[in-house]
Amino acid sequence: MSNAEYESLLVILSGMRGRIVPSDFGMIPNSVEYLLQRLDKTPDRMDRKILYMLLVGEAARSTNVHLHIETLRQRAAEFADDPMALAGLAFGIAALQPTSRAEAVRAAGLAMDVARQKNELVRYSAAQAVRVGILIDEYDLVNRAINVLVDDRNNRREVDTPYEFDFLAEVDSNRCDKVVLCKYEEIRRSVRARGG
Repeated sequence: MSNAEYESLLVILSGMRGRIVPSDFGMIPNSVEYLLQRLDKTPDRMDRKILYMLLVGEAARSTNVHLHIETLRQRAAEFADDPMALAGLAFGIAALQPTSRAEAVRAAGLAMDVARQKNELVRYSAAQAVRVGILIDEYDLVNRAINVLVDDRNNRREVDTPYEFDFLAEVDSNRCDKVVLCKYEEIRRSVRARGG
């Protein structure tokens, strides 16, 4: 999909949002139905990735939780080798359907495993896993994810995010591995000292 095609698609979607149509998920914006039809006709993997990205956004905008979660599940199933799709599923479930905590933990763990295997998006996946663990009060996941972040300290890669620290204020230090948490605090001090 070219940039021009993508920009054109954004215009089409914005014009379709106001029309609501029936679906298996109840009433949904026509933009969602349009993207589902486009996915059915699109074989190219990268184009499908873009369409799913747009579909997740449209599903979120619709405020239909069932549609949003199912869209995240479908994307993660199709792109099981994509840490971002898996981390997105984990976070979506934690935020929107926290009763499915086992699925959120599984998806967050898988995101970190895939990221480490591919050596990309490791810090992104681990930071998202910490957030998921905090949202669903799952401190085994929080500890595992902070461990991944600490272990990744000296690694540099082209595809990843910088270290993130916003979630540290939310971590219950009485339930988190204090040694690992201290090591992550050291990384934060080091990053800040370098102006990051």
